[in-house]
Amino acid sequence: MQYIAGSEISKLQSEVKPGKYRKNKKYIPVIYKFYISQFSAILWVILSIKLSQPWLHELSKAVGFPLALFIITFIAYAPGYLVAFDTVSLLLD
Repeated sequence: MQYIAGSEISKLQSEVKPGKYRKNKKYIPVIYKFYISQFSAILWVILSIKLSQPWLHELSKAVGFPLALFIITFIAYAPGYLVAFDTVSLLLD
């Protein structure tokens, strides 16, 4: 492990200017990031619902429609929404 002396730390800190690297980056307000993430996650869930229709149909034959919908909601739709929301919000940062 390499140790850095206090004078070297202050020299490194003086070289780094706050906001130096942010000038080329466009700023998106947090509320807009939230709306974009929500919209993207909802679109993802809609796509998931469309693609899972055969799965829902087959499972409803075995356990009934309400239970099949409950199972698929908590196996696929809810986790998919959360992952999509997190992914888009992280990509926007």
